[in-house]
Amino acid sequence: MPKKQKTGLSSYGNDVYMDAKKASYDSETKIYTFEVEFYLIDNETGKKSAILATTTEKFRAGYTGIAMDDLQTGKSITDYRGNWVAPFLNPKDGSTVQALVTVRPVEGENAVAIKGLSALEPAEYDDTVFADYDPQSGLLMLGAQDVTGAQGYDMILSMYDVNNPGSFELESYLIGGLTVDGILAFVNAPNNEIPINSVRYLALSDGAPIGWWNSYVPYAMEWSAYTSGKSTALMMSSKPALSPIGKATPKVAKDLRMTPIPVEAVKVERKLFHPTVVSNFY
Repeated sequence: MPKKQKTGLSSYGNDVYMDAKKASYDSETKIYTFEVEFYLIDNETGKKSAILATTTEKFRAGYTGIAMDDLQTGKSITDYRGNWVAPFLNPKDGSTVQALVTVRPVEGENAVAIKGLSALEPAEYDDTVFADYDPQSGLLMLGAQDVTGAQGYDMILSMYDVNNPGSFELESYLIGGLTVDGILAFVNAPNNEIPINSVRYLALSDGAPIGWWNSYVPYAMEWSAYTSGKSTALMMSSKPALSPIGKATPKVAKDLRMTPIPVEAVKVERKLFHPTVVSNFY
């Protein structure tokens, strides 16, 4: 990456430049990791005058992610049962960990219960959510929903975009399924007006959003089956802590910036599956 690249951004009328700093490549996972520094240059000396931000970027070589076409149809609800190793990302500092996510069919219902999406210690918070199972397609759908409250706060599972950390979305949803190589993946639904790629737990006070409850979010939502004795470092010791929602980047389809208007319960509840929602995509 060339030094002193112009980003096309400006700060108080000054051009913002970027450099790549530390870089590494993991040949096993094919993941490139490097730090990027954003800074200003003094017009007289040509040297850095102020460092604006440093971020960590990760890319998987030659990989574009799992798409809806990669999800197998015709799966039974019991095919999703199991323990899954899920990658998690901290949107604030870019750090990554792994945690165990469990999926269990709900007896007598076309739904599965999912535990572990918050990466919080189970003793600290019950983060159980539910995804509906569509018998016609054999796929799952995960949408915004009421979840267990904590410390006097009501909670909802919000749909989330890791590229827009200040956003929360209640109308979009994820479609889940198994790939041919046994990966359980959740992808952005084709008819979402606002694209999403993760979920996050949102605390409410008197119906108004006040902050995120979990620091790590599941991303990418591509999970491999957990094997007992497998040498996987699982992280389940994160503590719940209220953190600011932040400011979202406005999008053309919908402005997701914070609003003081309370979130009404009717908007949180979702009838997760109309019988043809997923099937219509095939």
